Amino acid sequence: MEGYVVTEESYIRGELARRGIQDVMKAYDKFLREFSCKPDRRQFPLYKPGDVIDEDKSVKWNREQAERAKVAFDDEVKRLNRQKSAVASVYREVVVKLASKDAGVSTKEGAVLWRYAEMHGDSVYEVKSYFDDYAEMYLRTLEVRPEKHKSDPKEKGHKEKGQKPEQINETEAECECEVER
Repeated sequence: MEGYVVTEESYIRGELARRGIQDVMKAYDKFLREFSCKPDRRQFPLYKPGDVIDEDKSVKWNREQAERAKVAFDDEVKRLNRQKSAVASVYREVVVKLASKDAGVSTKEGAVLWRYAEMHGDSVYEVKSYFDDYAEMYLRTLEVRPEKHKSDPKEKGHKEKGQKPEQINETEAECECEVER
């Protein structure tokens, strides 16, 4: 895997995923940094207006060849962008699945948390750090949140069965976080 940008979907979902989240994130980060959407100029030359490609051909032919080369270059850029997007979504899916499992949330919940984390992080590692923070906050929120499925609707929102609203102490749900001063 060293020196090689992994783009094979079956390898990412299979062997790489079995190695663990750190290997997947390392490959994902390398992919994002090194996969270029710029075509090889030797294979897809880009000519300026007025460039002469073949002196023995007409001006019209040279102009048409330059236009064909530009279209081919643009098409290759689009193809590379589609490929990068497809491979990145496979990496993202695998990372979210593994990170969700590590964090103790469902893959669906993890996908939502990952999207929020992507808004704040610039690299895969930063996004994963934000994801971990958001997952922890989400799980803590679920701990203090009343259960959805209580047998008696009058008890919904109460900490203990049979507890009346006036018996609830607002300070019971204190945050475990400590503020550094």
